[in-house]
Amino acid sequence: MSNLSEETREGPARERKQTRPVPDEALPHVTIIRPCKDADPLLRECLASAFQQNYPSSRLSIALCVSSRTDAAFPAVQEAAAHHADFRVRVYVEEEEDAGATASLGPNPKVRNMSRAYRNAESDIVWILDSNTWVEPDACRRMVEELQGLGGGDKARPYKMVLHMPIAINVAAEYDACGALEEVHAAGSFARLYTAINVLGVGPCVTGKSTMFRRSDLDRRACTLLRCREAAATPGPRCNHNGLEGAAAEGPTRGKHCLIADQVAIQPVRIGYRGFMHRRVRWIRCRKYEYWPGTLMEQWVECILFSGVIAHAVGGALALALARDPPTWASFGGLWALSMLGWAALDWSTGLLLRRYCLGRLAAACPGPSSGAWRGRARLAVVVLVGAAGGGVESGVAGGDLLGEYVGVEGRKYKMLFNGRAKDY
Repeated sequence: MSNLSEETREGPARERKQTRPVPDEALPHVTIIRPCKDADPLLRECLASAFQQNYPSSRLSIALCVSSRTDAAFPAVQEAAAHHADFRVRVYVEEEEDAGATASLGPNPKVRNMSRAYRNAESDIVWILDSNTWVEPDACRRMVEELQGLGGGDKARPYKMVLHMPIAINVAAEYDACGALEEVHAAGSFARLYTAINVLGVGPCVTGKSTMFRRSDLDRRACTLLRCREAAATPGPRCNHNGLEGAAAEGPTRGKHCLIADQVAIQPVRIGYRGFMHRRVRWIRCRKYEYWPGTLMEQWVECILFSGVIAHAVGGALALALARDPPTWASFGGLWALSMLGWAALDWSTGLLLRRYCLGRLAAACPGPSSGAWRGRARLAVVVLVGAAGGGVESGVAGGDLLGEYVGVEGRKYKMLFNGRAKDY
């Protein structure tokens, strides 16, 4: 795991999208913004991946953003900037910025972290790449080609946003049950839904791990959405900036997002139970009013509830078709178990495809989660949904939150409003 670049590059041959070679002089300037927080697993390797891109260094600007010099990520950020002094790299420290510049940016620490780098970006094209994310050396070039509609012949067309599928890899020295839960979640139903939503264009779905867009597209549409005067403050007092980015870049027409088909954004994880639960609950609460269809549909695509609905529907339909007595609990249980087995097989095949297709030799170094991890995640999905709807699970939120309207961010409590904004509580 010490050299992610070599492990993935030397993996099995993968079918790449055939495009015409684009000369370096035709490639536009790109600003890579990397919001950094805490000492994530393999942080130095992840930060280095931005400097290892198969892209002209003269056309890259890299901004490394931290909240303060006492942040656990700051030493790695300093080291990365010093080691790649030949690049156009700059370190931004949020606490050294004028307080008035971030006062209107709301509670999302990531937005405040990277706001100055976004305002000072040297190019129209911006690539938001989280510090805990590793990407392949060809990632930037591929994303630019798709964003600009380059190298694809007559059928090529530009997009407004290009993104990677994020997957998690458990890198704990010993077996980490919660890391395995995160790995199962990212490589199972989440991967299928994330792909389907972005390919079909039915709504904004952006994780923010690896996203490229044009500032001009985002600023123009975001100012329309929020009626804001300052484009750099587009997230406003919102907790969920990802959905807003997706909606803003997408505009009134669909099909403006491009999901890179043969690359992924790899997130090495090492996480505890509380961290896993808090993050899942906070994410659901932050974006549940931002995009209502996704919020209403999410619980119905979890395997336990979905299998129950399928078992009830199929059992009733068979009873009517065969003119037999209503289905019994035994028949319901059998159909439910059959549906669960099918769901497990689908999750297993999806995860296997992602690992073998996108990770190469790295897949052998990470054997992947067990069936126990899959069962644990399926059960915890119910707990997460209940916790997101009620209270008592989210960090920094006291009991009595009957509607799941409150989130805790850096020790402060915020109430989520129906318009997707957050109010200091």
